[in-house]
Amino acid sequence: MVELVARQHYYAIKQGSYETLIQFSERFRATYKACEDNGQGSIPEKTRAMVFFHALDTIRYVELKKQLMNNWAVGARKTSKHGQ
Repeated sequence: MVELVARQHYYAIKQGSYETLIQFSERFRATYKACEDNGQGSIPEKTRAMVFFHALDTIRYVELKKQLMNNWAVGARKTSKHGQ
């Protein structure tokens, strides 16, 4: 049960509205370490990066998130066109 709770906390993590990026990054890494320490195994780095990105405070990082998501969408369309 401890493993499940650790994994749920990891995927539900969000940056607090008054939390600095450094504070959130430290808390994020500590939460990930708790998952590893509780026998959850490692989460792939790409997945960790996406969880971190989506957990960033949307109000502060709305423009960054929009720009990156638009760039990913354009890249996905280009990849699918070239992949056919």
